[in-house]
Amino acid sequence: MSAQTDWLVHALQNSVLFKTADRSRLESLVDGCRVRTVRAGDTVAWENDPQGQVFFVIEGRVAVEKAAEGGVSVHVATLAEGEIAGELSLFLDQPRRANLRALDECKLIVLDGRALQSALLSDAKLGYCVIQALARRVANATEDKGRAQWKLTKRIAYVLVEEARRNGQKTDRGFVVELPLSQQELATQLGVTREALNRSIRELREQGILEWSPRSVRILKAGELKALLR
Repeated sequence: MSAQTDWLVHALQNSVLFKTADRSRLESLVDGCRVRTVRAGDTVAWENDPQGQVFFVIEGRVAVEKAAEGGVSVHVATLAEGEIAGELSLFLDQPRRANLRALDECKLIVLDGRALQSALLSDAKLGYCVIQALARRVANATEDKGRAQWKLTKRIAYVLVEEARRNGQKTDRGFVVELPLSQQELATQLGVTREALNRSIRELREQGILEWSPRSVRILKAGELKALLR
């Protein structure tokens, strides 16, 4: 196995789609892969594009965005290392449901959809691994719906704890978390008004739990923030 093939197989196995797959079964996908580097701010794929490719995030972060009225883009999710996009459009044989935009300079593996479909049809064990991954996504979506009933400060705490886990930087004054979305985008994602979001942020600031600035948050009392999730 060449060094490039070994690297591709390792990267695929680290993804949420193939976490339980044997390395030997992923070798059949290598010929359908190419590596793509995308500059920060550039579009990876457009909403309503024909399906046909699955994107695996290897380095950097990718924003999932939906077009709204007035040409405004609404932030739906942020994909980090190991996460994927495009598989649902491929399996449902539908156009892409959202735009993908690089938040940082990103390295992606682009897997040809036909190669993936062929591998799944010829390898039942690999297909089962993908079924498991999609089932986990359904379970996570169910949990997301449950979180929608939480008090707003608890939902904010959850977002910050997850972002800190993924890209937080520890400093002598707590953790600094760079947010991939604005306050308005965060409010939209949480399903509340910006005013309601600001009130909850002010409450957390007054308790000394965090400092909030545009696009970044300093978590001063991580223990108290996590306690809000209980």
